[in-house]
Amino acid sequence: MKKIKKNILLCFLLVFIQSCSSTGVKNFSQLSNPSSTEANIYFKRLSGFVLSGTRAIIKVNEQTLGSLYNNDFLKIEVPPGNLMLTVAGDPLAGVFGRTDINLNLKAGESYYFLTGVRSGKGLGIVLGGVIGQAATGGPFTIQQVTKNSFTGGNDIIEKVNTTTTTSSDVKDKVSEIKALHQLYEDKILTKEEFEKEKRKILNR
Repeated sequence: MKKIKKNILLCFLLVFIQSCSSTGVKNFSQLSNPSSTEANIYFKRLSGFVLSGTRAIIKVNEQTLGSLYNNDFLKIEVPPGNLMLTVAGDPLAGVFGRTDINLNLKAGESYYFLTGVRSGKGLGIVLGGVIGQAATGGPFTIQQVTKNSFTGGNDIIEKVNTTTTTSSDVKDKVSEIKALHQLYEDKILTKEEFEKEKRKILNR
């Protein structure tokens, strides 16, 4: 009887340990090559002291597809189209809450994201329980970045947040301003409205 109890306990512990393990890797080069038929989502979890022993759970459309500890990389392949990407806390570790973003992904394209512990999350844990954590929002952030920022080592969040203007961005802005100018010439917009909308586009 004791042997049976030990075996049951051992099985339970193995399942628990497996459920708490990360599916990430420690080196970007260990990730598989991008798919040409699926959308490729790459994740990196930034290092930090708060919640360092807690997994960040990665979900797509509510389906759990992986998890990350500090400095882990993860790649997942999903069908192209509209989806909801989620980074959630690990309820097994008593960490609740989630951060969601909606995306429209294309087949064969690669998308890069950083996640880290949200500022002030330590306070939520000190306040305690689900209510205290919910008061400070989901435990992890999601930031979309360029491949260069993603693979460039320990980029700080402020650096990642800077945006670069590409030639396609410039062309898009020129097209929008031309369309606005046509509305102004057709007397649909006043000069003030045209200038206001043009400033919004240029400052975007």
